[in-house]
Amino acid sequence: MDNDFLQRIFRALISHPVVWSVIFLNIAAFVGIHLLGVDFALLKMPADSDLLLLPFYWWKMITPAFLHFTFAHLAVNLYFWWDFGSAIESYHRWRMLVIFLIAAMLTSLFQYWFGGPKFGGLSGVVFWLLGYLMIHSYWSSEARFHLRKFEMLLLLGYMLVSFTGWLGPSSHAAHLGGLLGGGMMAVLELTISKWRNSSK
Repeated sequence: MDNDFLQRIFRALISHPVVWSVIFLNIAAFVGIHLLGVDFALLKMPADSDLLLLPFYWWKMITPAFLHFTFAHLAVNLYFWWDFGSAIESYHRWRMLVIFLIAAMLTSLFQYWFGGPKFGGLSGVVFWLLGYLMIHSYWSSEARFHLRKFEMLLLLGYMLVSFTGWLGPSSHAAHLGGLLGGGMMAVLELTISKWRNSSK
């Protein structure tokens, strides 16, 4: 294998470790469940919500982000996760990890509360990143992030059409909650940044 190719891969892993770690974990979970027969109950939310209050059980609020039911489901989510996540991690490596954990946890709770435990996927996090980037792209004076309008309209259009039920089952609460949550997080960041700059 070409050394330049290996070096490019290594640089990509080093420059975006959070993004690629999530990608590898999702692929490993998909292979384990669909090819090796691992029980997907390890990743899904419990039917009894009281279990979430037990010590060391909080991770069940994050693991649904690693549960995908079809290859298309996995591929689409990982593409947008890579696209949006890489843009953010290029500026904020450790903030990207915090954003992922908060987004995965809260969007899982939104969907669990409104739709029950039968769900999975990274799409709630993807919509969180979409909301985050929309605010930063259109309301921030610092042009750090550039959100492609086609991708924004595609995802927003998908979310609206999915509410009709024409596209089959969908995690509506995770998508809408993620979009609003990511937007609110960006507004909070920009407000704090503006306040800090004005107080200097």
